[in-house]
Amino acid sequence: MKKMLFVVALTMIGSIFAADLSKNLTFEADYRTGSATPKVAKGDKKFTRYFNSPVVVEKGNGLEVGSKSATLRYNAAGNIYSHEGTIEILLEPIDYQINDDKKHGIFSCGGPNSSVTISIINGEAGARFKIGKAFYHPRKAVADLGAKVFHLVATYTDSSFAFYLNGELLAKRQANANTNPFDLTGAKIFYVGESFQPWRNNGNSRIKFVRIYDRVLDEDEIEELANNATK
Repeated sequence: MKKMLFVVALTMIGSIFAADLSKNLTFEADYRTGSATPKVAKGDKKFTRYFNSPVVVEKGNGLEVGSKSATLRYNAAGNIYSHEGTIEILLEPIDYQINDDKKHGIFSCGGPNSSVTISIINGEAGARFKIGKAFYHPRKAVADLGAKVFHLVATYTDSSFAFYLNGELLAKRQANANTNPFDLTGAKIFYVGESFQPWRNNGNSRIKFVRIYDRVLDEDEIEELANNATK
């Protein structure tokens, strides 16, 4: 009886945790369902294809992105907050190692004054935040972790930025005091699977899901999400 009550208590805690975060979700696309249409969107749910490549979304596997696949574009308005938020992605490399010497664009969103790009470049996983001409790049070289999937999280406020890999904080950056606030106001679209940088993906990945939250999640919340996503 005590064991049963303990299991029920743990289940209730997990449900409360999920419910609390669900209130903060502004966008969620779970490509493992076989659809590219988001489950949650505070803004428009429509998406368009970028580049003349097929959109490959396989049930159980996710969205294929990279040199042989299309990038998806979603409307940013309502779906991504301008001054504060968290971007969560579950990624499976198909034909490369996470610590290789190539460039893999995963997510990007840019407005008139600020932008964010999540990528793995030359064996460094991280996010690049741009404010005007200033760049803040929380990133770190990673070893081949032997994992099949990688949980990537980028958080931002108007002046601070952080990046997590598989629940571990890799790096933090603080904007200079004389820098304008980070602000995605005016961003029209965000990209899943490709960067708006001049380079293309080298290699192919499956993105299992993308979730965007309207606040900065704390380290305990991010660790819990990583544990649930990668177990």
